[in-house]
Amino acid sequence: MPSPRLTTQRRRWHRLTFGTGKRRRRSQELRRLQASPFEMTDAEFDDRFTRLEALVRAEATETRAYVDHRVDPMGARLERMDAELGAQMGEVEARTVVHMAAVEARIRAHVDASEARTRAHVDANEAETREYIDLRVTEIRRHFDVVAESLSGDIRAIAEGHGALWSEIEKLRGGPQAG
Repeated sequence: MPSPRLTTQRRRWHRLTFGTGKRRRRSQELRRLQASPFEMTDAEFDDRFTRLEALVRAEATETRAYVDHRVDPMGARLERMDAELGAQMGEVEARTVVHMAAVEARIRAHVDASEARTRAHVDANEAETREYIDLRVTEIRRHFDVVAESLSGDIRAIAEGHGALWSEIEKLRGGPQAG
């Protein structure tokens, strides 16, 4: 029975050799190392595994260098784009401030013009409004005078009736006492 270490190494070898199918090309050395691990001695297997591991590390280093080579210019490009975007944002902000000031000035002018029209309308109708109020006050006074005269006559009639009633009461009071 193979040792657990050997089985683990063979699994790693199989994973590294056949991978996930993402490799596009393999070197002759890599293809030569892909012989079946079951036809080798442990020493041959260890040797092949070590060489295969070295090849994979070398490819990883090359890949890392390639990625770094491709990413560095992108980093500079991103920094340049960031600076350009910052400048454009500054321009947009400045234009927005100018535009908002213009809109605010137009709104203020509109409000001022509206205020002036409203004041002119009130001033033009002030005399007419005063005349209307004076006319209504005069009507109310006349009506109140009529009501007051009517009440005055009614109050006078009640007072006379009250006086007559008191006279009658006094006569009735005085009559039995006198007699």
